[in-house]
Amino acid sequence: MAKRERVPAIPPVTAVDELSTIKEVLLLQLLLTVFDRDAKIIAESKLKTKQPYVDLIERAMDGVTKDLAKLRNRLREHGIKITDEQRDDQGVGCVYWCRGYKASFEMLWHFVKAETEIRMRKYLGEDIRKYVRTDLPEHLKPEWLLQPAPNVLAGQPPAGAPGASNQEQTANSPAVQPPSSQNFA
Repeated sequence: MAKRERVPAIPPVTAVDELSTIKEVLLLQLLLTVFDRDAKIIAESKLKTKQPYVDLIERAMDGVTKDLAKLRNRLREHGIKITDEQRDDQGVGCVYWCRGYKASFEMLWHFVKAETEIRMRKYLGEDIRKYVRTDLPEHLKPEWLLQPAPNVLAGQPPAGAPGASNQEQTANSPAVQPPSSQNFA
């Protein structure tokens, strides 16, 4: 009897959506660090009404934390573990294990800065559709990024976002609504 070759059920290659999830985890961890630093700077400043700013940043941090938990669960479900995050003069990266295979992922600082600023705007409640390219193929569109951040402004969606009042949507938003059918969780 001939030996049958064993074929793995899950390929040992990291898929594009899994790399995208790793990228989001790194960016959101960095964003939490930025928000925390900014909240401390504002709290220690000489502003007379600093508490509303600190509260806004703390609500944004809550939204980032919720999304980060969903992303980490997704990594766990796919058998991926980030073991070492590095930040140096060149950029941000990590070493991760994907179904028993070790790999690395890196992003340059100029890319990290631009992507983090977009996410910062999202979690602070700004409509970010103007920052996202519309000419991308369907499988590359960051649909979850276009959805309103959780817990923004104590549960109120940003003006122009799905769920905002009809008067605000017609006055402040373009005709194209962000896709809401796909979620990253």
